[in-house]
Amino acid sequence: MSDNTPTKELKRNSEAVNSMYYTIGGMVYYFLIWILSVLIVRISGYEAAGIFAVCMSITSSPAVVALYNMRPFQVSDIHGEYSNKTYINTRFLCTAASMIFCLVLILIYGYDFHKASIIIAYMIVKACEGLADAYYGIEQMWGRMDLSGISYCIRGFACCVAFTITLILTDDMFISMLVMAIASLCCVFGVDGTLRKKYEYQYQPWQKGHVGKPALNLLAICTPLCIVGVLNNFTYTVPKIYLESFHGSEIMGLYSSVASPTVVVQLVAQTLFYPQIPELTKLYEENDKKAYITKLGKFFMLAFILLFITLVGASFLGEPVLVFLYGEEIRPYTYLFVSVIIASFTSAISGVLSCVCTLMRIIIPQSIAGVIGIVSSIALSYGMIQNADNPMMATMLVIIIATVFYSLAEMVLISIKVMKMAPKEV
Repeated sequence: MSDNTPTKELKRNSEAVNSMYYTIGGMVYYFLIWILSVLIVRISGYEAAGIFAVCMSITSSPAVVALYNMRPFQVSDIHGEYSNKTYINTRFLCTAASMIFCLVLILIYGYDFHKASIIIAYMIVKACEGLADAYYGIEQMWGRMDLSGISYCIRGFACCVAFTITLILTDDMFISMLVMAIASLCCVFGVDGTLRKKYEYQYQPWQKGHVGKPALNLLAICTPLCIVGVLNNFTYTVPKIYLESFHGSEIMGLYSSVASPTVVVQLVAQTLFYPQIPELTKLYEENDKKAYITKLGKFFMLAFILLFITLVGASFLGEPVLVFLYGEEIRPYTYLFVSVIIASFTSAISGVLSCVCTLMRIIIPQSIAGVIGIVSSIALSYGMIQNADNPMMATMLVIIIATVFYSLAEMVLISIKVMKMAPKEV
């Protein structure tokens, strides 16, 4: 029996069922992580919320290293070129590298010991996400993303409850973040492990034959994808880092409070697209150009419909909802909400296009798009944020412009590859 085959027979779910479970589970998890920003404001104020926002911004690029942008490659590996154990063991190496990367960034930006300790604790939570993602890839290949959805919910509730109770009792961000990190570790290696053991694929790291050459080969192939992922992430996080650096934690806290609900936009795009990757890969390998373009077109049409609905809802409900969540102090800044949704959407689309490039094995050329994105982001940040009369609006404009440049470059690469697809023989 292949390592990529479950030792117990599993009934595959349909794509619609998998999308439903994975989307709901992911939304529950990220909603609960987002709600922490609301609770922090209510319990400790906007300065503490600003520190939490810095944690999310600084750890976002190391988190990409933990993920290594490997999931699209993993779930498009429909011929089982690499074993499940190799994917899992490789992710442990990536997680270790992500922690080192986080420490390097802390040194580069010169954060004091208090902020640095909070960032490191939060990075453990992000590292757990990277480890869990390898298992989610296996479950997706088996057509059982319901397990991933359940896992998301368990981990989300554990992290939220652990952090909130500790913050109420101690009013200490570091201790609260550390307790949340421990809760996340317990879920990945305890609760989630028990769930997976039921289906007998709870592999331990460093199994012989799955660490040395196979893992190194997989890392070598996916390294360009990781670099692209880091560049993509920096494209929309650099402006936020400069916002905090130029204008302080309180302004960053206000910005993140307005912007935090829009994480759902990026999450929905990701969770709706991931279940479609294996089918898109199959269509691409079969040279079914018409069906491939149609399936991609339907997804992006759905994405723009959801954007329109979200913008209409935000126009009418954005201000009252934000004021209800954060209090009257946020009211003068609620006008930013619609712009933040657009910025989140352009960032999400660039991430989806990156996944399309990966399943089409446009790996090395993606770095060109990544360089375009990060260079434009840094240049625009220096030119628009530092001396802006409205630095928060300037930050959003930088993110929108830079991610649009990035997306256009990715679309060119995809279009060239699609035009080279031979017509499917009838």
